[in-house]
Amino acid sequence: MFEPLPIAYNVQDDNMVVILIVICFILCTVSLAEIWKYLLRECSCMFIRRDYSSFFESPYIIRYQILMNVQTVIIYPLLAYLLCDSFSFLFCLCLFVIYFLLKRLLYLLTNKFFFNKKQHYNWNHMMLSNVAIQGVFIFLLTVLKVYVNIPDKGILLMIAVVLIWTKFSVFYKSYDIFFRNISGFFQNILYLCALEIAPLLALLGVLLGFIDTKGVNDIIGLQ
Repeated sequence: MFEPLPIAYNVQDDNMVVILIVICFILCTVSLAEIWKYLLRECSCMFIRRDYSSFFESPYIIRYQILMNVQTVIIYPLLAYLLCDSFSFLFCLCLFVIYFLLKRLLYLLTNKFFFNKKQHYNWNHMMLSNVAIQGVFIFLLTVLKVYVNIPDKGILLMIAVVLIWTKFSVFYKSYDIFFRNISGFFQNILYLCALEIAPLLALLGVLLGFIDTKGVNDIIGLQ
């Protein structure tokens, strides 16, 4: 009797991956259909000084930004799950939810203590837009990974470009909102190192901690 050969795993046939991509696609497209002009303007103004004294963001826009932030929280762990098989999607999801909630809490406590209500509101607006824009690009990278089969090294390089671009935008916006003076430049660096860079490094440290050296070399294409 011949034993049946095992069927090779194909990510395109993984029901969980397909369902999550469809959910993210719906969240992204529904939100973009309503506020794409707004996000395009925000994306073009990432490195432009703005007058926040009379800024107001409607609850209508905020609702769709929150939907896109939810999509971002789902798509990041899905991409992490696809890039390495050292842990489950549920683990990745819990890790990224903790990361985003912890960072949100740290910003909330710090901004309420050191800055006024208007600055705190403007910062929340900026972060909602920033995370939403990140989610759009990460969703596109996830689709490329699943259906175009781009090498992991190329996906990681594009993730790095997205993160560097958005983190530089956060750096500039925090300076524009909180530290509009020469001496505030170094305060801005300390502010973001403590609340933006440190949580990101901690997240990367936890992820890499569950991947052995051989796994890391396989992901980045080293032999």
